[in-house]
Amino acid sequence: MIVALRQIGYSLEQALSDLIDNALSAGATNVLIRFLWTGERIVGVAVVDDGAGMDAAQLRNAMRFGSAARVDHTSLGKFGLGLKLSSFSHARTLVVISRREGLTVGRRWTLAGIRRHWDCDIVKESQAAALIDAPWSPIDLRVSGTVVLWNDIDKLPVSGRGLRYTLNALHRRLELHLGLHFHRFIQRGVLSIHIDQQEQGEPEHQIRATVPALDPFGYGVAPLEGYPRTFVMHLAGVGEIPLDCHLWPPNSDRPEYRLGNRAAARQGFYFYRNRRLIQAGGWNGLLQNDAEPHASLARVRIDLPPSFDDRFSLNVQTGKPSERRRRELARINRILLAAAALEQG
Repeated sequence: MIVALRQIGYSLEQALSDLIDNALSAGATNVLIRFLWTGERIVGVAVVDDGAGMDAAQLRNAMRFGSAARVDHTSLGKFGLGLKLSSFSHARTLVVISRREGLTVGRRWTLAGIRRHWDCDIVKESQAAALIDAPWSPIDLRVSGTVVLWNDIDKLPVSGRGLRYTLNALHRRLELHLGLHFHRFIQRGVLSIHIDQQEQGEPEHQIRATVPALDPFGYGVAPLEGYPRTFVMHLAGVGEIPLDCHLWPPNSDRPEYRLGNRAAARQGFYFYRNRRLIQAGGWNGLLQNDAEPHASLARVRIDLPPSFDDRFSLNVQTGKPSERRRRELARINRILLAAAALEQG
């Protein structure tokens, strides 16, 4: 089963986003992503946050594979699988050390332990304290916080161009994905995400980058009268959901529009849940070609109420819309296509 779970298909960006979700749910304001390398290999990834941390009982529950669906609608997680699945999608060993109100606890999953009898190791208090007290600048873990450490990395191969090229490429990918999907938190100043690279066993250096927010609706002045424009989608048995429809100014070279030089593919719907972006563009099957150039300026912002999760079939991958929802979205799509074509001249 663990071999099958490792093949679910988490990208590195998705996996780390799940860990940042957990940090936000714990009240963290700072998260550090650190790549650990030696020679020409990436040997570990650490995700460190300054949230409230966990006690022994909370950590034991966090390390379980699956839990009852979360009833807290403010939580970004749902089923208690993100920590484990995201970690084992890239590593053979998962270590979690957490400190809450000055008390430190730790647990470790390994593939060997899972294959044996689903054995989860308890990390000795002295070892746990040594790991959490290691330098994790700029995160302060003296009172509370959590270190998630992936060891025995086997799903982050080094490019033929070398380790430095690979690390820089990973950094660019993460900066784009995390800056986009967590832009609301970053813009409000409630979250800072830092990324650095450290050679294992060497003293900590202070060279790191902070992820900037990428607001896909951050265009400033609207280019067309009447936009942004709000439509209301009426869903039987669900309720009303506002759809904020936007048109970008033409010929924009802003990174918020280009989004990794994929502007045409980024047209479409932007779904949010609890302020986190969960779908960045795409027309959900309403156009034969999601990269339709005549709609490349059109974006729709939709905040999904967490209480409607079951209705929208939200899971690891966003579900397809129902026929009723597709008809409503198609109507909005036709209006946006006409407006975008008008704006493009």
